[in-house]
Amino acid sequence: RISIQSLLGYLSNIFPDQITLRTIKKAILSMIAIASLIILKENLSASRRQKIDATSEWGMYAERPSARGLALTILLVRLIPYVILPGLIEKYTSKTDENGKTIPYDSNPNYLDSRPHKLRKRGGEIFSEGLLRLGPLYIKIGQILSCRENLFPKEWVTSMERLQDRVPAKSGKEAWDLVYSACPGGKVGFHRVFSDFDDVPLAAASLGQVHKARLRETGDAVAIKIQRASLKEIYDKDLDLMNRIASFV
Repeated sequence: RISIQSLLGYLSNIFPDQITLRTIKKAILSMIAIASLIILKENLSASRRQKIDATSEWGMYAERPSARGLALTILLVRLIPYVILPGLIEKYTSKTDENGKTIPYDSNPNYLDSRPHKLRKRGGEIFSEGLLRLGPLYIKIGQILSCRENLFPKEWVTSMERLQDRVPAKSGKEAWDLVYSACPGGKVGFHRVFSDFDDVPLAAASLGQVHKARLRETGDAVAIKIQRASLKEIYDKDLDLMNRIASFV
């Protein structure tokens, strides 16, 4: 292993006259500071884009796993107080019955107005929103976790349930572009088969979204499920990364 101190000493030996140990330290600290500022700027820009469209960074995260790793780390750090504080508050403010047994906090009729409930609810919202922003594979993980009520507080489970069918969807022109690209024959082929299409989706999840449409030949009302753009490429990169990680475990 090479320590920073030994590296600094090595560089100072190579350039004894031109550069000093102090200068090397300053240069390295300056590079670290610049890199930190660049990362912070990128994360702030991504956060602004995600407020408009939570799915905006999916492609970038697939291309740059390190960026998603940083986003995941930030998410986990943000969750720490929402995981720890509710339990601590309940522990030191809980009441006992006439037999000396602790009364479960959530059995209190005023629990929904309590601080632990509000903290858990907010923690669940942050977690589900974070999974949504990380990409479709993480949404799938959230969908699975939302079925495990024995692992998470009910406030977290309720928040993750939105990942089942209430993921932000594409509508308007973006929905038309998706359906044209998915249909054989493109725009001409689509209008040859369908006489009507509602560009506001009925529901949306990690893989795609569902729209109402009408068949031109029979006039029957049907539902069309459209796959999200570049989904296969994103999944392939995510799964390849997980396979590489699993090979080291």
